[in-house]
Amino acid sequence: MQQGKTLIDAAKAAGVKHFVYSSVGGAERVRGIPHFDTKWEIENHLRASGMAWTILRPTTFMDVFTMRGASVGLGMMATAIGQEKPLQMIAVLDIGVFARLAFDDPDTYVGQEIELAGDSLSVPRIAEVLHGAGRNGKYRRMPKLMLKAMGKESRMLFWFGESGYAADIPALRAAHPGLLTLEDWLSVVLETR
Repeated sequence: MQQGKTLIDAAKAAGVKHFVYSSVGGAERVRGIPHFDTKWEIENHLRASGMAWTILRPTTFMDVFTMRGASVGLGMMATAIGQEKPLQMIAVLDIGVFARLAFDDPDTYVGQEIELAGDSLSVPRIAEVLHGAGRNGKYRRMPKLMLKAMGKESRMLFWFGESGYAADIPALRAAHPGLLTLEDWLSVVLETR
Protein backbone atom coordinates (compact mmCIF):
# COMPACT_ATOMS: atom_id res chain seq x y z
CA MET A 1 0.00 0.00 0.00
CA GLN A 2 2.84 2.38 0.86
CA GLN A 3 4.53 1.76 -2.51
CA GLY A 4 1.32 2.64 -4.38
CA LYS A 5 0.74 5.82 -2.38
CA THR A 6 4.39 6.84 -2.76
CA LEU A 7 4.21 6.34 -6.52
CA ILE A 8 1.08 8.49 -6.74
CA ASP A 9 2.72 11.23 -4.66
CA ALA A 10 5.87 11.10 -6.80
CA ALA A 11 3.81 11.27 -10.01
CA LYS A 12 1.93 14.30 -8.72
CA ALA A 13 5.17 16.01 -7.67
CA ALA A 14 6.62 15.32 -11.14
CA GLY A 15 3.64 16.97 -12.83
CA VAL A 16 2.06 13.83 -14.29
CA LYS A 17 -1.13 14.85 -16.08
CA HIS A 18 -2.96 11.51 -16.23
CA PHE A 19 -2.36 8.54 -13.92
CA VAL A 20 -3.68 5.14 -15.06
CA TYR A 21 -3.86 2.68 -12.17
CA SER A 22 -4.36 -1.07 -12.42
CA SER A 23 -6.34 -2.11 -9.35
CA VAL A 24 -8.55 -5.21 -9.03
CA GLY A 25 -12.11 -6.02 -10.10
CA GLY A 26 -14.59 -5.59 -7.27
CA ALA A 27 -12.32 -3.41 -5.12
CA GLU A 28 -15.22 -1.02 -4.62
CA ARG A 29 -17.69 -3.80 -3.72
CA VAL A 30 -15.99 -6.12 -1.23
CA ARG A 31 -14.00 -5.78 1.99
CA GLY A 32 -12.02 -8.38 3.90
CA ILE A 33 -9.81 -9.61 1.05
CA PRO A 34 -6.36 -8.28 1.98
CA HIS A 35 -4.98 -7.46 -1.48
CA PHE A 36 -8.35 -6.04 -2.59
CA ASP A 37 -8.45 -3.81 0.50
CA THR A 38 -4.97 -2.41 -0.18
CA LYS A 39 -5.83 -1.69 -3.81
CA TRP A 40 -8.98 0.14 -2.63
CA GLU A 41 -6.88 2.28 -0.29
CA ILE A 42 -4.52 3.14 -3.17
CA GLU A 43 -7.52 4.01 -5.39
CA ASN A 44 -8.79 6.39 -2.70
CA HIS A 45 -5.35 8.01 -2.43
CA LEU A 46 -5.29 8.48 -6.21
CA ARG A 47 -8.78 10.04 -6.26
CA ALA A 48 -7.71 12.45 -3.50
CA SER A 49 -4.46 13.39 -5.29
CA GLY A 50 -5.99 15.99 -7.59
CA MET A 51 -4.45 14.34 -10.67
CA ALA A 52 -6.55 13.20 -13.60
CA TRP A 53 -6.91 9.44 -13.28
CA THR A 54 -8.30 6.27 -14.81
CA ILE A 55 -8.71 3.12 -12.75
CA LEU A 56 -8.58 -0.24 -14.49
CA ARG A 57 -9.91 -3.15 -12.45
CA PRO A 58 -8.75 -6.46 -13.94
CA THR A 59 -10.48 -9.70 -13.04
CA THR A 60 -8.64 -13.05 -12.76
CA PHE A 61 -5.57 -13.16 -14.99
CA MET A 62 -5.79 -15.86 -17.66
CA ASP A 63 -2.10 -16.45 -17.02
CA VAL A 64 -2.87 -18.24 -13.72
CA PHE A 65 -4.32 -21.16 -15.68
CA THR A 66 -0.94 -21.98 -17.27
CA MET A 67 1.22 -21.53 -14.17
CA ARG A 68 2.65 -24.36 -12.12
CA GLY A 69 -0.02 -25.52 -9.69
CA ALA A 70 -2.89 -24.37 -11.90
CA SER A 71 -4.77 -27.62 -11.33
CA VAL A 72 -4.73 -26.95 -7.56
CA GLY A 73 -6.07 -23.44 -8.21
CA LEU A 74 -8.84 -24.82 -10.40
CA GLY A 75 -9.77 -27.28 -7.67
CA MET A 76 -9.92 -24.46 -5.13
CA MET A 77 -12.10 -22.40 -7.48
CA ALA A 78 -14.39 -25.37 -8.13
CA THR A 79 -14.91 -25.71 -4.38
CA ALA A 80 -15.63 -22.02 -3.82
CA ILE A 81 -17.56 -21.22 -7.01
CA GLY A 82 -19.22 -24.51 -7.83
CA GLN A 83 -19.55 -26.15 -11.22
CA GLU A 84 -21.90 -23.70 -12.96
CA LYS A 85 -21.14 -20.13 -11.88
CA PRO A 86 -18.77 -18.48 -14.34
CA LEU A 87 -15.51 -16.77 -13.42
CA GLN A 88 -14.57 -13.64 -15.33
CA MET A 89 -10.98 -13.41 -16.56
CA ILE A 90 -8.71 -11.12 -18.56
CA ALA A 91 -5.49 -11.50 -20.55
CA VAL A 92 -2.70 -9.30 -19.21
CA LEU A 93 -2.15 -8.21 -22.83
CA ASP A 94 -5.63 -6.70 -22.84
CA ILE A 95 -4.99 -4.76 -19.63
CA GLY A 96 -2.19 -3.06 -21.56
CA VAL A 97 -4.54 -2.29 -24.45
CA PHE A 98 -7.02 -0.60 -22.10
CA ALA A 99 -4.19 1.39 -20.50
CA ARG A 100 -3.18 2.58 -23.97
CA LEU A 101 -6.79 3.48 -24.80
CA ALA A 102 -6.97 5.52 -21.57
CA PHE A 103 -3.77 7.43 -22.38
CA ASP A 104 -4.72 7.94 -26.05
CA ASP A 105 -8.24 9.21 -25.28
CA PRO A 106 -8.24 11.00 -21.93
CA ASP A 107 -11.47 12.85 -22.79
CA THR A 108 -13.26 9.49 -22.67
CA TYR A 109 -11.30 7.73 -19.93
CA VAL A 110 -10.36 10.31 -17.29
CA GLY A 111 -12.43 9.68 -14.17
CA GLN A 112 -13.48 6.21 -15.35
CA GLU A 113 -13.32 3.07 -13.20
CA ILE A 114 -13.45 0.09 -15.57
CA GLU A 115 -13.68 -3.56 -14.55
CA LEU A 116 -11.87 -5.67 -17.18
CA ALA A 117 -12.69 -9.17 -18.44
CA GLY A 118 -12.49 -10.83 -21.83
CA ASP A 119 -14.18 -14.11 -20.96
CA SER A 120 -16.53 -15.64 -18.41
CA LEU A 121 -16.42 -19.43 -18.00
CA SER A 122 -17.35 -22.06 -15.43
CA VAL A 123 -14.51 -24.08 -13.91
CA PRO A 124 -15.43 -27.21 -15.94
CA ARG A 125 -15.42 -25.12 -19.13
CA ILE A 126 -12.05 -23.59 -18.23
CA ALA A 127 -10.72 -27.14 -17.80
CA GLU A 128 -12.13 -28.15 -21.22
CA VAL A 129 -10.55 -25.15 -22.93
CA LEU A 130 -7.20 -25.87 -21.27
CA HIS A 131 -7.37 -29.53 -22.27
CA GLY A 132 -8.29 -28.57 -25.85
CA ALA A 133 -5.17 -26.41 -26.01
CA GLY A 134 -2.97 -29.27 -24.81
CA ARG A 135 -2.75 -27.97 -21.24
CA ASN A 136 -3.54 -29.75 -18.00
CA GLY A 137 -7.23 -29.17 -17.36
CA LYS A 138 -7.57 -31.79 -14.61
CA TYR A 139 -8.52 -30.68 -11.14
CA ARG A 140 -9.96 -32.08 -7.91
CA ARG A 141 -12.35 -30.18 -5.73
CA MET A 142 -10.84 -29.34 -2.38
CA PRO A 143 -12.87 -29.88 0.81
CA LYS A 144 -14.44 -26.57 1.91
CA LEU A 145 -12.95 -26.89 5.39
CA MET A 146 -9.47 -27.12 3.91
CA LEU A 147 -10.11 -24.07 1.76
CA LYS A 148 -11.45 -22.11 4.76
CA ALA A 149 -8.31 -23.05 6.71
CA MET A 150 -6.33 -20.83 4.34
CA GLY A 151 -7.67 -17.86 6.30
CA LYS A 152 -8.26 -14.41 4.85
CA GLU A 153 -6.87 -15.32 1.43
CA SER A 154 -9.64 -17.88 0.91
CA ARG A 155 -12.16 -15.01 1.25
CA MET A 156 -11.41 -14.05 -2.37
CA LEU A 157 -12.31 -17.49 -3.68
CA PHE A 158 -15.57 -17.61 -1.73
CA TRP A 159 -16.40 -14.07 -2.93
CA PHE A 160 -16.07 -15.35 -6.52
CA GLY A 161 -18.89 -17.76 -5.68
CA GLU A 162 -21.02 -15.29 -3.71
CA SER A 163 -21.10 -12.38 -6.13
CA GLY A 164 -17.75 -12.06 -7.88
CA TYR A 165 -16.66 -9.92 -10.76
CA ALA A 166 -19.07 -7.80 -12.78
CA ALA A 167 -17.26 -6.60 -15.91
CA ASP A 168 -19.45 -5.62 -18.88
CA ILE A 169 -17.72 -7.78 -21.48
CA PRO A 170 -19.86 -6.66 -24.47
CA ALA A 171 -19.10 -2.98 -23.71
CA LEU A 172 -15.41 -3.78 -23.31
CA ARG A 173 -15.40 -5.66 -26.63
CA ALA A 174 -17.02 -2.62 -28.30
CA ALA A 175 -14.11 -0.46 -27.07
CA HIS A 176 -11.51 -3.14 -27.90
CA PRO A 177 -12.79 -5.57 -30.59
CA GLY A 178 -9.67 -7.74 -30.25
CA LEU A 179 -10.44 -8.54 -26.59
CA LEU A 180 -9.19 -12.09 -26.00
CA THR A 181 -11.22 -15.04 -24.78
CA LEU A 182 -9.37 -17.76 -22.85
CA GLU A 183 -9.26 -19.90 -25.99
CA ASP A 184 -7.88 -16.98 -28.05
CA TRP A 185 -5.32 -16.17 -25.39
CA LEU A 186 -4.11 -19.77 -25.17
CA SER A 187 -3.54 -19.83 -28.94
CA VAL A 188 -1.47 -16.62 -28.63
CA VAL A 189 0.57 -18.15 -25.78
CA LEU A 190 1.18 -21.37 -27.72
CA GLU A 191 2.32 -19.41 -30.81
CA THR A 192 4.91 -17.45 -28.83
CA ARG A 193 6.49 -20.46 -27.11
